[in-house]
Amino acid sequence: MASAWLANCNAAFLRLQGNLLRFLGATNNVFSRGLIPVTSVEGFEHGHLGSSAHPDDGNTLQNIIGSSMLWAVPKNRVTLEKRMTRRMSLTGHYDVAIPKRNIVACLECGHWHEAHSLCANCYKKVKEETQAMRDAMPEDLRYNAPRTETVYLYEDDEDERPLYNDKYIVEMKKKRPSWFCKNLLTKSNTK
Repeated sequence: MASAWLANCNAAFLRLQGNLLRFLGATNNVFSRGLIPVTSVEGFEHGHLGSSAHPDDGNTLQNIIGSSMLWAVPKNRVTLEKRMTRRMSLTGHYDVAIPKRNIVACLECGHWHEAHSLCANCYKKVKEETQAMRDAMPEDLRYNAPRTETVYLYEDDEDERPLYNDKYIVEMKKKRPSWFCKNLLTKSNTK
C-alpha cells in the first residue's frame, strides 16, 4: 500500500515538474534525452541516476519551490451550505431583510421616521430656512462675524426691535415660520 502511494506521489511530482519546466520555457525534448526529473524518483533506487539524486544538489523541485507549496491546501471541500452561510452572514445581508419596528409618525408634519431621530422632512425645512438666513446676512459679514450677538428679525417681529439695541440685527424679508420659535430653548406652540 505504501509503495502504491509513493508511486502516485512520484507521478504527481513528475507532472508538476514537467508543467513547471514548460512554464519556465524548457523545451519538450528534455525528457527524450534520457533525463528523468529527480523529484519523481527521489527515495527510489534507480539504476542510471546513481548517487546524483541527492536532495542537497539544488536541482530538485523540492529545493526550488520548498515545502511551503503544500501548506495552504484545504483538507476537505467546503460545502455549499457553509459557503452561503458565510457569504450571507448576519453582519452583511441579513440586517437589511429585518423589518424595522421603530417607525413613528412625525408630530409636526406627519411624515414617517425612525424613533429617536430627526424627521427628514422637518430637517429639510430647517436646512432651507438656515440657507435663507445665511443669504440674508450681508456679504462682508459672512467671514468676518460681528463681536456681538446676532439676532434675526422677521417681519412680524418688528415690535421687538428696541429689545435688541446692543446686538447685531439681520432683517428677514418674510414672516417667521410657525415651527421656528423666537426662543430656541423652548418648544414652539404658535401656529
